[in-house]
Amino acid sequence: MNKVIEGQLKESEKRIEIVAQKNPELAEEATNFNQLLLTNKFNGIFNVKDEVYRLSVGISQSSLKHAEKSLYNYYYKTYLSESSQTLAMKEGSFFHKALFEKDDLNKKFVSDESIIAYAREIKPDSKNIRATSPYKERVAYYKEKGLEVIKQDTFDSLKILFDYINRDEMLCNILKNGHAEKAVYSVDKKTGAIKKCKPDFISRAESGIYCLDLKTCQSVEDSAIERYIQNYGCHIQGSYYDDIITEALNVSIEASLLLMLEKELPFELKVKFMDEPTKDVGRKFYKKNLEKVANAYKNDSFTRNPITIEATGLPHWALNNELVDFN
Repeated sequence: MNKVIEGQLKESEKRIEIVAQKNPELAEEATNFNQLLLTNKFNGIFNVKDEVYRLSVGISQSSLKHAEKSLYNYYYKTYLSESSQTLAMKEGSFFHKALFEKDDLNKKFVSDESIIAYAREIKPDSKNIRATSPYKERVAYYKEKGLEVIKQDTFDSLKILFDYINRDEMLCNILKNGHAEKAVYSVDKKTGAIKKCKPDFISRAESGIYCLDLKTCQSVEDSAIERYIQNYGCHIQGSYYDDIITEALNVSIEASLLLMLEKELPFELKVKFMDEPTKDVGRKFYKKNLEKVANAYKNDSFTRNPITIEATGLPHWALNNELVDFN
């Protein structure tokens, strides 16, 4: 085992120890999963729940974006901060489950229609039923059972989306066989670091292997999609996922597909593949930061950037404009 992996395991174990104080069962699961990864030489595809995946050893592509700012920012966001799931994230997860894991949908989510009816019997005059104690108590009850509450109109929207997708022969063939929300791990040959990813769907279609990622957006116009890719780093994710899957499963990726879905009715959908020049830009970014992070694990040094005095001024576009009198 190299020094980079030793450093990664040490930090993962420290995070698990902190979690054990509040949730010993989750901590035990994460410890056992790290042991499973060690047994498999940190290489392969695994079925693991999100909470354990986040605690497990390995560098995700999202954490490499934090490293661009500073190594300490990477360390803080990866090991010290606690993330909470927003309503938008829950509904995004619902669309992922609905599209890629239909059989698991009722085990993960519940509509709030019955909760509203329950709360309305107790608080019939409430103008904001979701803000009442009966509603919140019922939501907490389902949460204890491992279920997330989603608004009824989100459920209804899926009927339209399913009909839309089921009429498309190409998408049906791609989604017919594959792995949904499976974690993939590999060891980077250059840095010796453990990499990990959890694609929405790895398709094993007749035409080849596809890596699919569903993105909800405001618009599926081509220019809007290009801005989305740049703003959210989809090119970094695409190249990182492709390389891990290729290394772990010893396969060639036919294409990285983005399923761009508009958030509002009528849910326009476009399927785009990432071209190689775009992925090359993403690959250059992730490799630069992966090397930086790997060296930090090796030397146990996640430092802040040094404070320097630098010049600042107007944006470039404003330098040639006439001066404005603010008096």
